[in-house]
Amino acid sequence: MERLIQDGDITQSDIDDLEEEASVMWEGKFLQAYSGQQSTGDEGASARTIVGDLRQRKLTLASQELPIPMSHGGFYDLSDRPVIGWLSDWKDRYK
Repeated sequence: MERLIQDGDITQSDIDDLEEEASVMWEGKFLQAYSGQQSTGDEGASARTIVGDLRQRKLTLASQELPIPMSHGGFYDLSDRPVIGWLSDWKDRYK
């Protein structure tokens, strides 16, 4: 991404838009997986469902649809930072 910015192919605004798009997609899946759910012993199943659903989605960068593997990387990058998470208490664990 840094190289693309340096080369002038994309802007920081393009990256911000991609991250916003990914966050909105994630939030919908996260809320669907955990809304009204009491903490259960198998949060892993819900987390896998979220990841599985998002792995079917393509992100866009600078109006270009990214290939699936690059889209996966966008979601994983956000969770590594952590901007998004997979478990219901991800903020408490990782932020």
